[in-house]
Amino acid sequence: TLANDPSVDVRMYVAYGTYDTDLLNKLAVDTSSAVRSGVANNLYTSEQTLMSLVNDSDDIVRRCLADNPNTPAEALTVLALDSDSAVRWRVGRNTISKELAWFMSADVDEGVKREVANQLLTITGTAPSSGVELDLVNLRNIYDTIVESNKLTEPMLARFIKAKMVLTQTEL
Repeated sequence: TLANDPSVDVRMYVAYGTYDTDLLNKLAVDTSSAVRSGVANNLYTSEQTLMSLVNDSDDIVRRCLADNPNTPAEALTVLALDSDSAVRWRVGRNTISKELAWFMSADVDEGVKREVANQLLTITGTAPSSGVELDLVNLRNIYDTIVESNKLTEPMLARFIKAKMVLTQTEL
């Protein structure tokens, strides 16, 4: 089959163009990042296969994954912590919850902040600085995903504590 072709270009075109989810599952572990990028970008790739690409070593694969509108929310949450600002910026352009957008509004990259501010404006009609109504359950899901990914930092924890205090009207 074309998926086994020795040419990376052929396998890449198959990955970008096929509707066959079993074939996409196979191509997701291809040695070529160009092929895996095609899988990450393909709208017919299963959620399970998309999730398997979230920690791919190649930035381009993760960028394609962040662009895919079918990428699961859990994967987008992990990608929101990516070391590559272009990945995080693409997450901000995707359909994300207002809680994740609020969390990302504290990103160190100005481009990411701008994109997320636009996303919050679209979702809620308000900018991050004017206060956004957050859902504690959704925020908890984001927190749990970040903890499971082993990427929780002290500043992130402080942001979650602040959000919980605001949501529950409690003080430390």
